[in-house]
Amino acid sequence: MIKAKAVLAFAFVVVLAACQQSGNTRAPAAAKYDPLAEALAAAEADAARDYQPTPFFKTKVKDLMVSMMDRMLTKCMDEPSESEMTGCFHERALVGFDRDGTLRSHCKPQDDIGEDFKCIVLGGMGHDLRSKLADKTVAPFDWAAPEESAHLVSRQLILEQLRNCLSSGSASDPYDCFVGRITTVLDLSSSDLDPCTEYKDDDTKFGRCVGEAYAFKYMSAGIARM
Repeated sequence: MIKAKAVLAFAFVVVLAACQQSGNTRAPAAAKYDPLAEALAAAEADAARDYQPTPFFKTKVKDLMVSMMDRMLTKCMDEPSESEMTGCFHERALVGFDRDGTLRSHCKPQDDIGEDFKCIVLGGMGHDLRSKLADKTVAPFDWAAPEESAHLVSRQLILEQLRNCLSSGSASDPYDCFVGRITTVLDLSSSDLDPCTEYKDDDTKFGRCVGEAYAFKYMSAGIARM
């Protein structure tokens, strides 16, 4: 259904790289030049080529997928037909991840269970991230392309927090400021970040781990409600 990589592949990994590359990228001639956004986009492209999930969360997400399948089959295995079972899967996913009716409105049942869950789970995650943006107009959400929209939202959330830190004269280290702000806006506790402590001296791996910690917390909560 949903690959662990698809669930975890958010842009938090590239924050430090984006800052480091800010003087080395060019915007397309027709676009308004935004050094930070251009650097982030360039760093994302580099990171995507060799992205590897943090071992702790890779294992945990696999366990979550097993738990999700177990819950869905327990609820739906007695449905009399394949189409009714697929419909039951759809409803259980909505029970888990639709907190305000948005997903039910935008994610209609699909014969392809993978695409159905992509809309509900990745679309729901993107919707959750978008709710944390101060300026939501910079990240309109296209429900026909939930994975791409979730990625756009995560990028804008990163940019928003980075700009807040870079504009703050009190931030002696913009990266430390960013980590503090992004973990707060994502509602990540110290215990959520315990698996990331071993990477505290590697900013890139730590940034990746923060994104994975958020994805894991979001998925865990949704699956527990299914």
